[in-house]
Amino acid sequence: MIAIIIICALIILAIVYSVLTYKKLVSLKLKIRGAWKALDASLNERFSLLPKFIILLQRIAPSEKDTLQKGVDAICYANGAKNKASKIAADRVLRNVIDDLFNIYKNYEADKQDSERLYPGLYILTEKISSLRQGYNLAVKEYNDKVLKYPSKIIALLSHHKADIYYEVDVSKKEEIDSL
Repeated sequence: MIAIIIICALIILAIVYSVLTYKKLVSLKLKIRGAWKALDASLNERFSLLPKFIILLQRIAPSEKDTLQKGVDAICYANGAKNKASKIAADRVLRNVIDDLFNIYKNYEADKQDSERLYPGLYILTEKISSLRQGYNLAVKEYNDKVLKYPSKIIALLSHHKADIYYEVDVSKKEEIDSL
């Protein structure tokens, strides 16, 4: 009789654990989706500001044709990105180009009216994207930890939850950050 009660208690505990783990996985997945939506909205906002910024730079720095063309190419590449992985890859390309565009801006005298409106907005938005990327990566880490570690990994496999992708900084940028 005691053995039956213990077996029933273990079965109930296993069911409760499974339900709670599944609910946690779902809530973490929703957290990732929310973080991605905020990040994606900011990326799209930046995509819309970049062409105006490049036009401004074409006016004040016509000798920088190669870098400006790289900016145009990066925007075209980014606009073609449709899923999360391709948008992350496109943003890596854009971040490198944006650094070059910011350097051009700093090296040339800009039209005050346009530049006072565009450059700070674009710079602040780039910083915001960096912060949102960190929040997204924290959400992915929490989710992936749950999906990839036992015993919750069993529930994740049964409920078709898979590890999500991180929004990583380029290796060259990591080395710059580490050297600071």
